[in-house]
Amino acid sequence: MDGYRRYYFPNTEALAADEVRIIALGTGRPYMRPAQANSGWLVELGNGDKFMFDFGYGTQMRFSALEIPYQDITAYFATHLHSDHVGDFGQIWVASWVGGRTKPLVVYGPSGTQPNYGMKHFVEKQRESFAWDTATRVGFLPAIGEEVEVHEFNYAETAIIYDSNGVRISTFPAIHITDGPVDQMVATTGHDKKGGGAVNTYIHTDPLDAGRIFAMVHPRLAVSFHFYNDFDTASEIEKQIRKSYDGALALAHDLMVINVTKARIQTRMASTGSHVYPNTVYQDAYRQAPRKPKPAISEWLLAKRLFQK
Repeated sequence: MDGYRRYYFPNTEALAADEVRIIALGTGRPYMRPAQANSGWLVELGNGDKFMFDFGYGTQMRFSALEIPYQDITAYFATHLHSDHVGDFGQIWVASWVGGRTKPLVVYGPSGTQPNYGMKHFVEKQRESFAWDTATRVGFLPAIGEEVEVHEFNYAETAIIYDSNGVRISTFPAIHITDGPVDQMVATTGHDKKGGGAVNTYIHTDPLDAGRIFAMVHPRLAVSFHFYNDFDTASEIEKQIRKSYDGALALAHDLMVINVTKARIQTRMASTGSHVYPNTVYQDAYRQAPRKPKPAISEWLLAKRLFQK
């Protein structure tokens, strides 16, 4: 495989400066199943940045399997606010805080046609719903980890929403049921943007139309996901795509890994364990980070303890 192992083993392959590694955290539909979590993708860059695009239910279990420190995630991006794309917010916020994050959570997401349809409203209400949870943790965990930095952008505009460290992330409106959803595109120094987007026809793009779009865009690799990828469905999906498109194609599975360089694109699967945790390389800084006062407990409850201390 010309330098790449047949399987990707987490934390065993350093990226070259101009290399990108993309990992499918979830490729399925709105209801989860063991083989496929909801939608989510991890993009790792050779400059050290790591971005997560969508974080639907189940995606953070896949992320944990990769043994990447939560602290290493630069920012999270939502394409729209369907639960199968943002359902694991509690995990990316609270679990990452418990799991070692010592900086504010940074999230980007679209606005809507009214304020309660936008990312700021979503995050505000999610935080309110976890009020008791976070109040009981704040004295034991780094105080800064509770903070959330929300960047809501105009869903109706084509614009650059992130520009830092040689990375630009753009957004443009998508057709998906109603106003609000967007597609996002990453461009890094040394990589062009060609083929970075996706197009929906109304709810989701059917395979025949996906093939037509791929043929128009001419990507180095076309990737199809958000369908049930089974032995009795994949062949039909590919058959429909191939009516219009004869280029490189991957039908994504969870934990599929794509390495991208100027010279080549390599696809394979990650080999992960089931009894693993996110990497704790930053544990010392986590222990030393400032805390807030611990929450109090009522005297009458303390008096009921079996073993008084």
